[in-house]
Amino acid sequence: MKTGKGQIKDIVVVSCKKGEDLLQCLEEAIEKHNIKNGTILTGYGTLDKSITHMVTTTGFPVHEHFEEKEEPLEVLSISGIISNGSLHAHIVTSDTDQAYGGHLEPGCRTLYLCEIVIGIFGGIELSRKSDDNGLKLLEIN
Repeated sequence: MKTGKGQIKDIVVVSCKKGEDLLQCLEEAIEKHNIKNGTILTGYGTLDKSITHMVTTTGFPVHEHFEEKEEPLEVLSISGIISNGSLHAHIVTSDTDQAYGGHLEPGCRTLYLCEIVIGIFGGIELSRKSDDNGLKLLEIN
């Protein structure tokens, strides 16, 4: 286990409009506000297209499944960490029958709105380093 301590020194609020790519909006906000290290504090909204991926094995090599949905979806939660300017985010969506979750991929299209709050860290630096299995694990400096 690794731990580190810092503080949230600022916040950025992101509002994605109809038709915008959710991941692209987040990455543009990170670049525009020069966010090096932070976290998604909250996120919600609606999508009419969703692309996520999840692991389907418990061993190595890791196998991933990509799921694409093109229907009205509620965004119940968006979470993630920004390390050294790079976002790793997950999303939970639902339709009228069930919920879906996974790694946020390009192509998640905003239906009506998506609103996200990013907390910017101070006093701590994060990065990712590949381990022997190729996993990009969080480094805390």
